Amino acid sequence: MENEMRSYVSWYNEHRPLRFHVAKSTVELWVNRAHGKRLDRVDWTDRSAGPKTPHNRVSVHVEHCVLELRKELKENSPLGE
Repeated sequence: MENEMRSYVSWYNEHRPLRFHVAKSTVELWVNRAHGKRLDRVDWTDRSAGPKTPHNRVSVHVEHCVLELRKELKENSPLGE
């Protein structure tokens, strides 16, 4: 483990973030992503940091009910949209 850490530190010192105009935390993310893998086999695509669906998203059923109600109000109510 110690040799591995030395290797990372050595790599980092040779490829300082400022040379590439990226933050140190970005380089650390890249190093962690590549940990133990050949560099040509690492998935380098951007990834969202957030969840796939928002925590406050309503269910499909509720969304459908709201859309139906809006449609009904638009067609039949003087309050309409």
